Amino acid sequence: MVQFNTKYPAEGYAESRIGGRSENQDTCAYVDTPLGLLVLVCDGMGGGPGGKTASMLAAKTISDTLLATKPDDDRELMILKAVKAAHKALFDAVEANPQLKGMGTTVTLLLLNEQSAMVAHVGDSRIYQFRNGHRVFRTTDHSMVMDMVKLKRINEEQARVHPQSNVITRALGHGESPVPDIEELPYLKGDRFVLCTDGIWGAMPEKELIKIIGGVSNPAGAVEEAVVKIDDIGASEGGHHDNLTIAIVNTTSNSILKIPMSPTVKKLLIALAAIAAVSVILNIVLLTRGSGKDKEKQETPVTVTAPAQIEQATIDSIIEVRMRELEAKNREQLDQIDKMLKDKKVEEATKSIGNSLENLKVLEKLDQLIAQLNKLMEMKAGKDKKAEINKTINQVKELTPQLEALKVPQADINYVVTELGKEICTRNPSEKGVKGQYTLITKRMRQIQSAIRTH
Repeated sequence: MVQFNTKYPAEGYAESRIGGRSENQDTCAYVDTPLGLLVLVCDGMGGGPGGKTASMLAAKTISDTLLATKPDDDRELMILKAVKAAHKALFDAVEANPQLKGMGTTVTLLLLNEQSAMVAHVGDSRIYQFRNGHRVFRTTDHSMVMDMVKLKRINEEQARVHPQSNVITRALGHGESPVPDIEELPYLKGDRFVLCTDGIWGAMPEKELIKIIGGVSNPAGAVEEAVVKIDDIGASEGGHHDNLTIAIVNTTSNSILKIPMSPTVKKLLIALAAIAAVSVILNIVLLTRGSGKDKEKQETPVTVTAPAQIEQATIDSIIEVRMRELEAKNREQLDQIDKMLKDKKVEEATKSIGNSLENLKVLEKLDQLIAQLNKLMEMKAGKDKKAEINKTINQVKELTPQLEALKVPQADINYVVTELGKEICTRNPSEKGVKGQYTLITKRMRQIQSAIRTH
């Protein structure tokens, strides 16, 4: 097994085995280039020495081409240039040595830097991207059976075991220069990219393969488990199985390119953000609006804008900020909900969405209560202050069943009610200990919020 040494935000391992064949015609290579970490997997074909020559020559030509680039070069254009150069190199080699006629190779490559991951392929060697053990991306094979899958004549498992599963429709060294499929992919810390030949993915149903390469947390362990398992399967079936090559790259940071939200997650976030935005506006009103008597005695009046009069641009701005905050705080839960919907677990997803919304409503009510505490702290002693304190205590009591359902300790709820009911809270803000008392109550309220967020 080979471990990758790279300056880019990744760690990787690779292994290539001969399987049950007389020669290993696969090639795996990696190198740091000015454009990122380059990882290549090629599956050669052709009689005699042609297959191995093709895969090695393609890997070397692509590596050399990308090593000669500059950091500000366009990565997609450079990949196209490198693949074209490899195709030409194979033709030139056949012209120089006719015995190599008929040779060709697949190629699949990963070019990863801090910005994003570029992936490209020609043929049926694949690239997968995994997140939290789940497949989030896979290349589409250039093969006869995959064309049949697209036409819905067969399914993917039937394609895997089809007699013509090895017939590919694009390859380097055959026909006119093939155009690779190229994708730019964002990634999160801990994402996994897997490059492999058909000797890997064709050996077992994809669900079983995903359990191995997506389920083993250590990339070296995943490589080892995959090749050992596939060699064992091949040996049990007569020992004539194909060469097998796999490279696994785990990312160690988030890419600069951000992951786009799916329509489902986006709609959910908009709903959550809208609720949050209304709460923010309400809090602004609560914080800026004093009691009637206080306003009369203020030298400089405070202008309070009603929610309906706030400009749409302001609301949009608030929602945008809150959406970013909500996505960051709830990314894992949103991914789970999105997966449930994709897996058609509608009831489970609906329940999860409902729980998220209920939690958010409780958090927003707590925000409102905290805003009221800040207002009470600054109010002067009198009947109005006592009335507002009693009102706030009743609101906390009304919220108690929802807080208990979210596993908030009864002791925390009782603390807020008891401390707010003490005589010190009714005094003028300038008196000793008043602001300290309100600060302690507010602190406990924020602790309750934190407990709900981690619930």
